[in-house]
Amino acid sequence: MKMTAQVFTLPENFLMPGDIIEPEYTLEGEIIVPGQVPRETLEDAALYLQEEGYKPRQGDIVVFPTLVDWGNRARFIFTAEGLEPLDYIYSEKGSPPPSLPIPDYPIHYWDQAIPGNEIVWLDVEPYIDQLISHLTNTSTWFITPIGQQINIYFDRTSQHDREVQRLNFETDIHTMDYLPLRIRPEQINVPANNSNLFYPA
Repeated sequence: MKMTAQVFTLPENFLMPGDIIEPEYTLEGEIIVPGQVPRETLEDAALYLQEEGYKPRQGDIVVFPTLVDWGNRARFIFTAEGLEPLDYIYSEKGSPPPSLPIPDYPIHYWDQAIPGNEIVWLDVEPYIDQLISHLTNTSTWFITPIGQQINIYFDRTSQHDREVQRLNFETDIHTMDYLPLRIRPEQINVPANNSNLFYPA
Protein backbone atom coordinates (compact mmCIF):
# COMPACT_ATOMS: atom_id res chain seq x y z
CA MET A 1 0.00 0.00 0.00
CA LYS A 2 1.10 3.54 -0.77
CA MET A 3 1.69 5.76 2.26
CA THR A 4 -0.56 8.58 1.01
CA ALA A 5 -3.87 8.78 -0.81
CA GLN A 6 -3.86 9.83 -4.44
CA VAL A 7 -5.81 12.94 -5.46
CA PHE A 8 -7.54 13.15 -8.84
CA THR A 9 -8.70 16.58 -10.00
CA LEU A 10 -11.48 16.60 -12.58
CA PRO A 11 -11.45 19.05 -15.53
CA GLU A 12 -12.84 22.53 -14.91
CA ASN A 13 -15.62 21.88 -17.46
CA PHE A 14 -16.64 18.49 -16.06
CA LEU A 15 -19.79 19.71 -14.30
CA MET A 16 -22.74 20.76 -16.42
CA PRO A 17 -25.85 22.74 -15.36
CA GLY A 18 -28.05 20.49 -13.22
CA ASP A 19 -25.20 18.20 -12.17
CA ILE A 20 -25.18 19.46 -8.57
CA ILE A 21 -27.57 20.73 -5.89
CA GLU A 22 -26.46 24.25 -5.05
CA PRO A 23 -25.79 25.30 -1.42
CA GLU A 24 -28.03 27.73 0.42
CA TYR A 25 -26.37 31.00 1.45
CA THR A 26 -26.98 33.75 3.98
CA LEU A 27 -27.33 37.33 2.74
CA GLU A 28 -23.67 37.75 3.71
CA GLY A 29 -22.68 34.90 1.39
CA GLU A 30 -21.97 32.25 4.04
CA ILE A 31 -23.07 28.69 3.31
CA ILE A 32 -25.83 27.56 5.70
CA VAL A 33 -26.88 24.37 3.89
CA PRO A 34 -24.04 22.62 2.06
CA GLY A 35 -24.42 21.77 -1.59
CA GLN A 36 -24.64 18.19 -2.76
CA VAL A 37 -23.27 16.21 -5.68
CA PRO A 38 -25.88 13.56 -6.63
CA ARG A 39 -24.84 9.93 -6.95
CA GLU A 40 -25.34 10.00 -10.71
CA THR A 41 -22.74 12.76 -11.02
CA LEU A 42 -20.32 10.87 -8.76
CA GLU A 43 -20.78 7.73 -10.86
CA ASP A 44 -20.04 9.78 -13.97
CA ALA A 45 -16.87 11.11 -12.33
CA ALA A 46 -15.65 7.61 -11.45
CA LEU A 47 -16.39 6.43 -14.99
CA TYR A 48 -14.55 9.41 -16.48
CA LEU A 49 -11.40 8.59 -14.52
CA GLN A 50 -11.52 4.96 -15.66
CA GLU A 51 -12.00 5.99 -19.28
CA GLU A 52 -9.02 8.33 -18.99
CA GLY A 53 -6.87 5.39 -17.90
CA TYR A 54 -6.63 6.20 -14.20
CA LYS A 55 -6.91 3.43 -11.64
CA PRO A 56 -8.17 4.97 -8.40
CA ARG A 57 -8.25 2.75 -5.34
CA GLN A 58 -10.28 2.79 -2.17
CA GLY A 59 -9.16 5.74 -0.07
CA ASP A 60 -8.24 7.94 -3.05
CA ILE A 61 -9.77 11.41 -3.37
CA VAL A 62 -11.53 13.13 -6.28
CA VAL A 63 -11.80 16.93 -6.42
CA PHE A 64 -14.35 18.99 -8.36
CA PRO A 65 -12.30 22.18 -8.94
CA THR A 66 -15.28 24.35 -9.88
CA LEU A 67 -16.69 23.79 -6.37
CA VAL A 68 -13.66 25.34 -4.67
CA ASP A 69 -15.85 27.59 -2.49
CA TRP A 70 -17.35 24.41 -0.97
CA GLY A 71 -14.06 23.69 0.81
CA ASN A 72 -13.53 19.99 1.43
CA ARG A 73 -17.12 19.29 0.42
CA ALA A 74 -15.74 19.50 -3.13
CA ARG A 75 -13.68 16.38 -2.26
CA PHE A 76 -15.05 12.85 -2.47
CA ILE A 77 -13.52 9.52 -1.52
CA PHE A 78 -13.47 6.12 -3.18
CA THR A 79 -14.92 3.33 -1.02
CA ALA A 80 -16.17 -0.18 -1.76
CA GLU A 81 -19.52 1.46 -2.59
CA GLY A 82 -18.00 3.84 -5.14
CA LEU A 83 -17.32 7.55 -4.87
CA GLU A 84 -18.75 8.94 -1.62
CA PRO A 85 -18.80 12.23 0.34
CA LEU A 86 -16.36 12.62 3.19
CA ASP A 87 -17.62 11.91 6.71
CA TYR A 88 -18.63 14.98 8.76
CA ILE A 89 -19.83 13.37 12.00
CA TYR A 90 -16.76 14.33 14.05
CA SER A 91 -14.98 16.73 11.71
CA GLU A 92 -16.13 19.99 10.12
CA LYS A 93 -13.29 19.57 7.62
CA GLY A 94 -14.40 16.08 6.63
CA SER A 95 -12.67 12.78 7.29
CA PRO A 96 -12.42 9.35 5.72
CA PRO A 97 -15.47 7.21 6.56
CA PRO A 98 -15.50 4.34 9.08
CA SER A 99 -15.42 1.86 6.18
CA LEU A 100 -11.75 2.84 5.60
CA PRO A 101 -10.36 2.21 9.09
CA ILE A 102 -7.02 2.18 10.81
CA PRO A 103 -4.87 0.07 10.62
CA ASP A 104 -5.94 -0.91 7.10
CA TYR A 105 -4.60 2.54 6.20
CA PRO A 106 -1.72 4.45 7.83
CA ILE A 107 -2.75 7.03 10.39
CA HIS A 108 -1.58 9.99 8.29
CA TYR A 109 -2.63 8.53 4.94
CA TRP A 110 -4.99 11.46 4.14
CA ASP A 111 -2.97 14.40 5.50
CA GLN A 112 -2.37 15.90 2.05
CA ALA A 113 -5.49 14.58 0.33
CA ILE A 114 -7.98 15.96 2.90
CA PRO A 115 -6.64 19.34 4.10
CA GLY A 116 -7.31 19.92 7.77
CA ASN A 117 -8.44 16.36 8.50
CA GLU A 118 -7.90 15.32 12.13
CA ILE A 119 -10.02 12.16 12.37
CA VAL A 120 -9.52 8.49 11.49
CA TRP A 121 -11.52 5.45 12.54
CA LEU A 122 -10.37 2.30 14.31
CA ASP A 123 -12.03 -1.04 13.56
CA VAL A 124 -12.46 -2.07 17.20
CA GLU A 125 -13.48 -5.75 17.07
CA PRO A 126 -10.12 -7.29 16.06
CA TYR A 127 -8.28 -5.41 18.81
CA ILE A 128 -10.71 -5.09 21.70
CA ASP A 129 -8.99 -7.73 23.85
CA GLN A 130 -5.61 -6.02 23.41
CA LEU A 131 -7.10 -2.60 24.10
CA ILE A 132 -8.58 -3.85 27.37
CA SER A 133 -5.52 -5.79 28.53
CA HIS A 134 -3.12 -2.89 27.89
CA LEU A 135 -5.38 -0.21 29.35
CA THR A 136 -3.87 2.25 31.85
CA ASN A 137 -4.97 5.65 33.13
CA THR A 138 -3.01 7.37 30.37
CA SER A 139 -3.19 5.12 27.30
CA THR A 140 -3.60 1.74 25.71
CA TRP A 141 -2.11 0.03 22.67
CA PHE A 142 -2.45 -2.86 20.24
CA ILE A 143 -0.33 -4.74 17.73
CA THR A 144 -1.46 -4.85 14.10
CA PRO A 145 -1.27 -7.97 11.90
CA ILE A 146 2.02 -6.67 10.42
CA GLY A 147 3.54 -6.24 13.88
CA GLN A 148 3.19 -2.46 14.31
CA GLN A 149 2.36 -1.15 17.77
CA ILE A 150 -0.27 1.58 17.72
CA ASN A 151 -0.75 3.65 20.86
CA ILE A 152 -3.93 5.44 21.89
CA TYR A 153 -3.40 8.25 24.40
CA PHE A 154 -6.07 9.91 26.53
CA ASP A 155 -5.69 13.51 25.45
CA ARG A 156 -6.18 15.26 28.79
CA THR A 157 -3.62 16.88 31.07
CA SER A 158 -5.15 16.33 34.52
CA GLN A 159 -5.28 12.93 36.21
CA HIS A 160 -8.99 13.30 36.91
CA ASP A 161 -9.81 14.11 33.30
CA ARG A 162 -7.74 11.18 32.04
CA GLU A 163 -9.59 8.83 34.39
CA VAL A 164 -12.89 10.14 33.02
CA GLN A 165 -11.69 9.55 29.48
CA ARG A 166 -10.55 6.05 30.35
CA LEU A 167 -14.06 5.22 31.57
CA ASN A 168 -15.58 6.77 28.45
CA PHE A 169 -13.14 4.82 26.29
CA GLU A 170 -14.08 1.52 27.93
CA THR A 171 -17.73 2.25 27.21
CA ASP A 172 -17.04 3.24 23.61
CA ILE A 173 -15.02 0.17 22.66
CA HIS A 174 -17.80 -2.06 23.97
CA THR A 175 -20.57 -0.20 22.14
CA MET A 176 -19.00 1.11 18.90
CA ASP A 177 -17.88 -0.96 15.92
CA TYR A 178 -15.65 1.87 14.70
CA LEU A 179 -14.04 4.32 17.10
CA PRO A 180 -13.21 7.87 15.93
CA LEU A 181 -9.75 9.00 17.02
CA ARG A 182 -7.67 12.12 16.48
CA ILE A 183 -4.39 11.98 14.59
CA ARG A 184 -2.89 14.89 16.56
CA PRO A 185 -3.15 15.79 20.26
CA GLU A 186 -4.99 18.87 21.46
CA GLN A 187 -3.67 18.99 25.04
CA ILE A 188 -0.88 16.52 25.80
CA ASN A 189 2.72 16.70 24.63
CA VAL A 190 2.98 13.49 22.62
CA PRO A 191 4.26 13.45 19.03
CA ALA A 192 1.88 12.94 16.13
CA ASN A 193 3.20 10.10 13.98
CA ASN A 194 2.08 6.85 12.35
CA SER A 195 2.11 5.04 15.72
CA ASN A 196 0.11 7.44 17.91
CA LEU A 197 -3.62 8.17 18.07
CA PHE A 198 -5.54 10.32 20.53
CA TYR A 199 -8.85 9.94 22.37
CA PRO A 200 -11.41 11.49 22.44
CA ALA A 201 -12.18 12.63 18.91
